[in-house]
This record gives sequence, C-alpha cells and structure tokens, in this order.
Amino acid sequence: MNSKTWKVGIGFLILLLLLLSLSIGVRKWIRVKIEQKIKQNLEKASLLYHQGEWGETLRIYEETLPRLQGEEKQEVLFRCGYIYYMKGEYDKAESFWEKVNGKYEPEILFYRACRKEKEGHEEEALRLFTLLKEKFPHSPFVPMSLLKIAKIKKERGEWEESRNFLYLLWEEYKDSGYRKEILALLGEVNTLLFFSSRPSSESILYEVKPGDSLYRIAKKFNTTTDFLMKKNNLSSALIKPGQKLQVIPGKFSIKINLRENLLYLFYEGKIFKVYPVATGKDNSTPVGKFVVTEKLKNPVWYSEKGPIPPGSPENVLGSRWIGISAPGIGIHEAINPQDVGKYVSNGCIRMFKKDVEELYDLITPGTSVVIVASEKSEEDKRG
Repeated sequence: MNSKTWKVGIGFLILLLLLLSLSIGVRKWIRVKIEQKIKQNLEKASLLYHQGEWGETLRIYEETLPRLQGEEKQEVLFRCGYIYYMKGEYDKAESFWEKVNGKYEPEILFYRACRKEKEGHEEEALRLFTLLKEKFPHSPFVPMSLLKIAKIKKERGEWEESRNFLYLLWEEYKDSGYRKEILALLGEVNTLLFFSSRPSSESILYEVKPGDSLYRIAKKFNTTTDFLMKKNNLSSALIKPGQKLQVIPGKFSIKINLRENLLYLFYEGKIFKVYPVATGKDNSTPVGKFVVTEKLKNPVWYSEKGPIPPGSPENVLGSRWIGISAPGIGIHEAINPQDVGKYVSNGCIRMFKKDVEELYDLITPGTSVVIVASEKSEEDKRG
C-alpha cells in the first residue's frame, strides 16, 4: 500500500467517524426533543385531566402512549380508563385497565364495584367492595368501600349489618375524611332500627301483664310512651294483658359541642345520631354537666310580655321543650330553621322541628346532658 492510498484510507475512516459521531449527536438531539415534547404533552394533558377536559386529554394521552414506559405508562393507562369510566364507556375503560397493575389496582377494583352497583348487580358489588378491603387493607379506598357496603345494606333493609359496617368503619377509619358521611348514615340507620316495628339487637319482646299501662312499661324500661307507640304502631295508649310489645330500654346520653354547634346523642356509650343545633350568642349557653329535668309538648312560653300560647307565631319554643338543670336553659324547636348552626339564642339549644320531636320521643328526665366548648370534635368521644 503506497502512502497516497494509506492517506485516502485514513481520511475516509476519519470521515466515517465524523459522520457516525454526527449521527449519534443528531439521534441524541432528536431523542431529547422527543422527550421534551412528551413531557410537555403529559403536563398539558395532566392539567386538562384535572380540569375535566376529557376529549383533548384522551387525544394527547392516546397519541403519547406508544412512546411511554414504566410508571408513566401505567398512570396514563389508568387515567384513560378512568376517563372512559366517567363517560360511561365501561368496556373501553376495561381495555385500558386490564393493562394496569401495581398501585392503581385498589382504585380500579373500587370503580369496578361501583359499576356493578350502578348496573344493579348488588351481590357482585358487595363481593368486590369486600375483596378490596381484604386484599388491600391499607388502601385509602377501603373506607369508601365500607361506606358503600353500608349504604347498599341499608337500602336492602339489612339495617343491623349496615350499622355493624358503620361502627367498624368508625372504629378503624375515623380519620379517613368521611366522618360526616359515616355519622349521617349511622343516624339514619339507627333511626330506622329504633322506630320500625321489627326487632333489633337492643329490643326486648315484652308481654303486657294485668295492671300494666303504657306509662308504667315506659317507666320500667326508662323510655317514653311516645316511643313505645311509634315502635309498636299503636294508634292509642290502650293496651291489654297478653299483648306483645317491642321495647328498647332507654340508655341515652347527650353531648353538645358549642364550637361545632352539634348535639351528639349516644346510646350505651356509642354514637347514635348527630343533630345540628343553634346555641347562645355571646357565650350565653352554659358549659358543664346537667340532666334533663322536664319535657313538655306544645309548651307555653312565659315571656316578659306574659304567657304566649302554643301555636302562636310569637312562641319561640315551638312544638317541644326539653328543660335541663341549668336555670332557664332547654332544648327546643328553632322557629326560624335558618338559625340552626348559628349562635343566636339567649342560651337555649334550638333544633329543627323534626329533630327535636325525634329526640323528645327517645330521652327521659334524668338523661345526662354535657355541654362543652371544645376545640376538639366530640364525634369520637363516648357519652
């Protein structure tokens, strides 16, 4: 090989190396640009996703999906499935979700259960909600699943089971962010259990004895005649020996949290129901431990102007008065319902008409009433 040929070979090799280097550089530059474009698209799609702009979000995600890998791909697959789920295109959602695994599994299982519930397949929905709790006990979707189970069972008339799930939910997940929903549903279920004529775990089947009266039976079990009449669908207080009555012994207590303007009714130390209330302006509602001293239906209000009869628009007590051992203080109807939740009274506790009438039927003189000005919620305290 002469020197000229050798120089040409070296030059050609150098040219190849330069072209290769340039090619690598170009490819790297293209890859960086593509990655930047993908990142921009994902950021834009994420913003649109959270804004509920489903159409454009799907267009970007489905266009970008083939270039994604790993966690990014899993997230986009999940979100595409979620969008189609929200649009009611369940089969399309499943076509994406069947490719997803890992941290999104509990959420997908939850939505599958919700789908079954919407479609009226309650047994399958219950199975999936239960499976979620068993398979992913620490998932944030467990409390929602238990709440769903409780709601389904309530609607099916399985009130005892519904309540059991609610108490389980309360004990294990009281910090889950579903306090209000749990307590509201628990109150509904307890009301159904106590006021329906069907037996419950608290009820006793009592046989009327000679000489019994509804008043005496109520007194014996620390309950009220009004409650016994409603529980047993009685049109009058007349009863006869041998008659069977459903009776629930009264074991209620009350706590009123002034900071929250909520009245907590407890039964045997467990939360029974929570009611919104209005309380006193300028801290006029006393704090302390009291008891119920008297109960009146359609009370007369003894105002500064004189006695105001029941039914008068000037009578601020409404249909019920539950007096407590704090002088001049009681629980009564809020004539102006919009007052509930506010600090507007001269010290009394005001409730919605239906709520105070329900409370009146349940509690008896001697019931404990604790009023607190707590900065901490009373929801998880015992009465």
